Amino acid sequence: MSGQKPAKDVYVTVKVTDVAAEKFEFESSDLPVGPDNHLTFDDGKDFSGFNIFYTLEGADGYKFPKDDLNEALYVKGGSSTYCPQSKSQWGQFQAVDVLDDGRTLKVWNKNDAKAKFAYMMRAKKGSDWLELDPGGTNNNAGGDGTISAAGAIVGAIAAVALLTVAYIALR
Repeated sequence: MSGQKPAKDVYVTVKVTDVAAEKFEFESSDLPVGPDNHLTFDDGKDFSGFNIFYTLEGADGYKFPKDDLNEALYVKGGSSTYCPQSKSQWGQFQAVDVLDDGRTLKVWNKNDAKAKFAYMMRAKKGSDWLELDPGGTNNNAGGDGTISAAGAIVGAIAAVALLTVAYIALR
């Protein structure tokens, strides 16, 4: 067994209030929702990222495309203001499934790199696309409890230096 911690399941309702203007509001009891539907992801040490279930409310007939997950979600890491306008992916935040007859998009957020990011969720009705563009912030780096090789080396060097100083002081 690898000891990998599970991802935390969180649920976000995407209330579409005006399809033509692509206006929407997020509602969630699992994540803080900031201005402009900005979500902040903070999983602490108990989880290894998030499974986010975005469920459309309103926007009758619109569905996330199950046959091409890269069309359902465009992502740009490193910015929370620039909304990607074409297929773009970021390894930290990926569409993994479409559920509930196309009304729920499941996204996996690794959340192991502190970063702001912009993304666009896309649902389709016939040939019409509904494009919803919130932002997000990942607050965990190394959220799975692992330590990097560089971190281990720095820690070992600090320990050796401390022991050397203690030895010299006690002589």
